[in-house]
Amino acid sequence: MKLLLYFELVTSVALALGLLLAVVFQPGAGMNVDPKALDAKALGSYADTASKLIGGGLVEFFMKLIPNTAVSAFANGVVLQVLLFAVLFGCVLARLGPTGA
Repeated sequence: MKLLLYFELVTSVALALGLLLAVVFQPGAGMNVDPKALDAKALGSYADTASKLIGGGLVEFFMKLIPNTAVSAFANGVVLQVLLFAVLFGCVLARLGPTGA
């Protein structure tokens, strides 16, 4: 119960802070962009690149989640691989008990 209350409190504070900062700094206010003047065809190359990135399914996602080595996860900067390594390392330390502490 305490965890749920803490989650709700922290999430509400983060939301309120984000709204406050958006009102204060007004991101994008001075851009002066006319949406009618934008060329939709210019976005075609970006859409083609995005369609190449999508695909592979769940199996490919999990295969890319596992790093080749522990160092390669950090060297390549793949956040999910680093996170997986950190979680596994934390589980091992927790299983060691007092020795890990």
